[in-house]
Amino acid sequence: MNYNEVMNYLSELRPYTEEQMAGCEEHTNMKALLKELSNPEEKIKFIHIAGTNGKGSTASILENILCTAGINVGAYKAPGFDRYNRVIRVCNQEISDEDLIRFCTQVIEAWDRLNVNRKIALNELMFAVALLFFVDKGVEIAIVKVVIGGAHDITNVIPAPILTLFTPIGLDHCDILGHSIEDIAKEKAGIIKEGSTVISTIQPPEAELVLRLTCMEKNVPYFSAPNAFYKGFNLEKKAQSFKVLNQESSRIPKQYTSLKKLSEDASKVVFETQMLGVGQLMNAALALGIGGLLIKYGYDMNIENLKKGAFDVVWPGSFEIISEKPYVIVDAAHNVSSVEVLVESLNLYFPEKKVHFIVESPIAHKSAGMILALKDKAADIRVVNEYETREQAEKFDLLVESAEIDVKRCNDVKGALSDALSNATSDDIVVAFGSLALAMKIKDMM
Repeated sequence: MNYNEVMNYLSELRPYTEEQMAGCEEHTNMKALLKELSNPEEKIKFIHIAGTNGKGSTASILENILCTAGINVGAYKAPGFDRYNRVIRVCNQEISDEDLIRFCTQVIEAWDRLNVNRKIALNELMFAVALLFFVDKGVEIAIVKVVIGGAHDITNVIPAPILTLFTPIGLDHCDILGHSIEDIAKEKAGIIKEGSTVISTIQPPEAELVLRLTCMEKNVPYFSAPNAFYKGFNLEKKAQSFKVLNQESSRIPKQYTSLKKLSEDASKVVFETQMLGVGQLMNAALALGIGGLLIKYGYDMNIENLKKGAFDVVWPGSFEIISEKPYVIVDAAHNVSSVEVLVESLNLYFPEKKVHFIVESPIAHKSAGMILALKDKAADIRVVNEYETREQAEKFDLLVESAEIDVKRCNDVKGALSDALSNATSDDIVVAFGSLALAMKIKDMM
């Protein structure tokens, strides 16, 4: 297949299987596909990441730290809003068009040989391509983000990873994963496998209980990531500084002496990162906490690797300042918990500034919840969304009216941005959030 043929093929695929969207994917077809491809997943070590918020930025920090340490590391994220090449990287380098076409062709031909009575899903195809590419490039460790959920996610076909990470767990994709944090945590805990080691950031109590009990059942060590606390914000460098607290040595088993030593050393230095936002402190601490665990597997990790890796990483669309006078910030916050973190970050960095918000959400009741989280910070809000039903639109209107927030509906993102900029002074801030896709749209318009 040539480039145009493969691109056309990919554009016609559904992102997920029907089973995955129904929360009942058993991976039968994916396992058969990987077997047809000589099981590339058995030739790689993995770090598997699940959670509601922060998976992408945590993976990015970790990837940069491992690359800095000289480890040949691969990274896979869900196919999203832009170029397919961005989905698959080795040491921060995207897969080339040539390799993308070569491995897509191999996977498509293998799928056809299986005679499955449906087309392959985009996530199935791209994950198989990533695995083939990682093997071809001699990747030592592959960092794999769960796409949706955990147990029923396509990525859960991998063998026991050396490390399993959990970023903050909250409410999202409730129609698929469940309507309580406990239910969602159970789905995400489904990636925990015997033979792995789990490290988690701070979790809601009900989520942490699920993770710990699952680890006990499967005889898997469980570690809490070190806590991080904010030290300062350098607007000129567009970087924040932070410290990590020493993990309690009494709670670290003797076989993890390397973790104790690195944890003690890390607690004595101040780290900087160009990834902004309060939530990134937890994500950075989670990534840093992995360093000592990797020493156990023979990898050379030290404080300088951690410091350089944490600072150099950039995660587009995460509290990203793209313009000044007025400051224009884009953020991928897409649910209530991540919007609350966004507001906390604005209060920390710009406590006195007037903020004009733009939010884009395809679901009315979801955007209503996010807008309510802005109540105490917003000078005004512009909403760009498509109401699913009249009932949801009316519910949205009632919530906004009862909250007494200045909300304006806009037909498109361009109009919303133009209106926000025209109402902002040079000392104000315009913040656009809702998705990475929105962040990229705004950046293209500036």
